[in-house]
Amino acid sequence: MPLSRIFEISRNSLTAYQKALGVTSNNITNASNPNFSRRRVHMQASAPEVINNVELGTGVTISDVRRVKNTILDAQIRKFTQLQNSNSYEAGLLGSIESLMSEPSDDGLSNLIKQFFNSWDELAYEPSSTAARANVINAAQRMSNKLSTVYKGITRLKKDLIDDAESTASQINSLLENLTEVNRQIYDSHIKGEQPNTWLDKRDEILEELSQYVDTTVHIGDDETATVSIGGVFVANKTTYNEINVETETSGNSTRIVIKTDDGAALRIKSGKLYGITNGYNNLISDYLERLDNIGEALMNSVNEIHEANYTLENTPQTGVEFFTGYDNGVLTINENIIDDPKKIAISSDGSPENNDGALSIAALADEKLIDNETINNYYSLLVSDIANSKMNSENEANNYELVVQQFQAQRSEESSVNVDEEMVNILNFQRSYDAAARLIRVADEMLQTLIEMV
Repeated sequence: MPLSRIFEISRNSLTAYQKALGVTSNNITNASNPNFSRRRVHMQASAPEVINNVELGTGVTISDVRRVKNTILDAQIRKFTQLQNSNSYEAGLLGSIESLMSEPSDDGLSNLIKQFFNSWDELAYEPSSTAARANVINAAQRMSNKLSTVYKGITRLKKDLIDDAESTASQINSLLENLTEVNRQIYDSHIKGEQPNTWLDKRDEILEELSQYVDTTVHIGDDETATVSIGGVFVANKTTYNEINVETETSGNSTRIVIKTDDGAALRIKSGKLYGITNGYNNLISDYLERLDNIGEALMNSVNEIHEANYTLENTPQTGVEFFTGYDNGVLTINENIIDDPKKIAISSDGSPENNDGALSIAALADEKLIDNETINNYYSLLVSDIANSKMNSENEANNYELVVQQFQAQRSEESSVNVDEEMVNILNFQRSYDAAARLIRVADEMLQTLIEMV
């Protein structure tokens, strides 16, 4: 074997192990980077030369530097991250609604409804008492104010959801734009025959962050670029991305949030933060407000029906007087004339001051099934219970999915994250191989010097 071949083999070895040391050093410096996947150096014997039917080796070369990555684990992490975030968002939203209702407490609507009906029962004992009549008005005002506070608070939360949806859509669009640019870099590297490990890590980081906001369908092509769909609609690939927009659609008295792309295609979102927002707006809060409307309307209609049929305490008793003059969007309005003059409260069935039939009838409404075969208080209690149960279920689901995500992340970390001890062992091995190649050069140099001296 010519000495020049020994030098060439040594040079190739030095280059290969120098690069291997660089890869390993890069692994170590990124040990605390959660979005970094460790690189593994793949070495192979260089293509041999055949001289006079004899195969002669040419040393070692790096065939590839690949990320250690499990795409199945990545897909599972994205899937359960989506579910965890939608349930976590809903739990937070329901917790805010629960706080607005402040149940159970003396200031809760449930207790104030009881006090309202009890005030009529107390009035029945003293039909002519100005104090008892004032107590009815005060109880009605406290109940009405609480109903309005709860309703307005939930309505305000509903409006905030639109802002939150638009902010989330903006974050998603930014990620889609970044993903398209990263895809282009990956594709360019693929065309050049390079291995774009850093860009692939960035791609996976974007896909995982995207899964926090919305459910995605990801297809990785042969060129390692990602094509992404959301809710069955294409949104990004290596050449373009399709922005999503938040729109509201009104049908009758109902308004819904709809997520569409620039070309008007509606997304059928099933999980992620954006699903938690749209489901909260379109279904949860809309249902709760409708049920509060049912309570307000039942109170107004049932009390007015009895109140209008009875006589006031005025010098000239009157009938046909409304106790509540209207209900709209949580506002249960008490007749201003009654507030100004408690004698206009009508509880006498025959016009005599001592008659209390009307007061007893209104007090008895507390036990009548006026909404969906439930009493008003039971109906409200079921609403409060549904919110509490839904919150608890969402919290439990979010916690369960979070545990699943953590388990998958632990598996991924064990497989893909940098183990500093292992990398230090690799450094020692590569260093020894590098030293051996360097010694081989010295040996070849000594042989060359010997030949020169012999001439």
